[in-house]
Amino acid sequence: MVERHAAGLAHAGHRAPDLASYQDLAYARRYVEFVRQVAAREQERTPGQTRIAEAVARHLYKLMAYKDEYEVARLLLREGADPEIRKQFAGGARVYWHLHPPFLRALGMKRKLKLGRWARPALLLLRSLRRLRGTPLDPFGRTEMRKVERALIGEYRDLVLRSLETLSPPTGDAAAQIAELPDLVRGYESIKLRSVARFRERATVLEAEARQRALPLSAGGTQV
Repeated sequence: MVERHAAGLAHAGHRAPDLASYQDLAYARRYVEFVRQVAAREQERTPGQTRIAEAVARHLYKLMAYKDEYEVARLLLREGADPEIRKQFAGGARVYWHLHPPFLRALGMKRKLKLGRWARPALLLLRSLRRLRGTPLDPFGRTEMRKVERALIGEYRDLVLRSLETLSPPTGDAAAQIAELPDLVRGYESIKLRSVARFRERATVLEAEARQRALPLSAGGTQV
């Protein structure tokens, strides 16, 4: 059981360093501690099961590592990217980045920006400012998309915690499906916003299902 209990934590441990690079150590620590809390409660309520903890380790990471302007800069500058490109395209290939930031789209710009190597200092600066993410000083955090992405992290955590309050073998499948809900969240901008709406609709259905399955147990009856 110890090995099974550690499964979700192992998944979290693999992802934590990337979240530290994405934001900072405190951000990564909050992620690991939440997965640890979920794993402990899952073992307490349904010994030997790890589906929920493993799902939370995967999907909370996905929500916390949403691709904003800071993260795009970090990924473009990641170590080894240029050598990979030059290996594939010999003969002094020129590298350009084609970007279409949401805040520029909100201002009416419809075409992508074409950035060359000259833009590297700006990307380095942008990456260094990632700790502004989500603060009042975040210049990109006021768009609807960014507000929804930040809110979704808390919504998901609350959904998982509520599902664990009534976790038992009869409610386990609904709780696991709640833990896997972020898999519905895909795409960018308007497509992503529509998928978030589906996330919320499905969450309402699954919570109702979990409550219904928990009722006979809370009333002292026998679950069929």
